[in-house]
Amino acid sequence: RRHMSCLVTTWVSQASAKQRIGRTGRVFEGVAIRLFTKQFYDNYMEEFDPPEMQTAPLEKLYVNVKHLSGKLPEYQITPTEKRKRTPKELLQLTAQPPELSAIDSSIEVLDQLGAITNRSENAELT
Repeated sequence: RRHMSCLVTTWVSQASAKQRIGRTGRVFEGVAIRLFTKQFYDNYMEEFDPPEMQTAPLEKLYVNVKHLSGKLPEYQITPTEKRKRTPKELLQLTAQPPELSAIDSSIEVLDQLGAITNRSENAELT
């Protein structure tokens, strides 16, 4: 396993196809030519692209969130517990959070690369 992202040739989503029309037909008169049929568009193309947070490697994002989480104020977790949120908790607060297993895999990769001191939530960036 190489832990690298790569570009894959695939069909755009319906939302991306609509966006790529640009101003043609919305602001000015014009024609948009698409190289697929309406049937293909309606029956085979996904309505939206999957969120990048659910498809891209999370190592860089985790490092950025880990760095920024140290600058955030403490948060009232329970009536008796006040602490800073962990990077994993912060990532789970996003609109479309990544799978917990993907976060754990990223933490493991970062530990193997020596980017964090260990695999715990309290690990320091190196």
